[in-house]
Amino acid sequence: MTITGLLRVQHSGFGRILEEMGESLKDFEGCAGEELERSLLKLLPALRVHERIEHELLFPAFIKHVASVDPGILDLFKGTHKEIHEKVDALQEVLKDKGALLSRMVTAADFISLAKEHFEQEEQTLFPLFEKGVPEDIQKELGRRASEYAHSRSERKHIGGPT
Repeated sequence: MTITGLLRVQHSGFGRILEEMGESLKDFEGCAGEELERSLLKLLPALRVHERIEHELLFPAFIKHVASVDPGILDLFKGTHKEIHEKVDALQEVLKDKGALLSRMVTAADFISLAKEHFEQEEQTLFPLFEKGVPEDIQKELGRRASEYAHSRSERKHIGGPT
């Protein structure tokens, strides 16, 4: 499997969790926080692994092989990663306040919307450019390394190696 294939599979899994979060917003009890917290606890470790794969494997190979495209495109995606972190922090903070039902709903909806939009943008722009510009053997090797990393889930382990 290529690296973008793996990242798409991860996006699909994230989408299911984000849908669960969205469904919990439709239910007053779901907004009480327990369902949102459970979903967020499932999502965050996987998001960390996903982001690390992008930053350590996908982005360097993109810069090296897709020279005809403005490398500033990666700044857009890195910026959105930062925004997602900020939304996660805000959501974790509002989940601590059991009386902040409306704030919890708005903050969760903002996070869900931003994350879904980000995954869609990656799949519609970044991934096709990557797949067109990076040799397939490198895409597969990066996919192998990304898969190993995702399975190890060890954030202390450095992915390393050539791009």
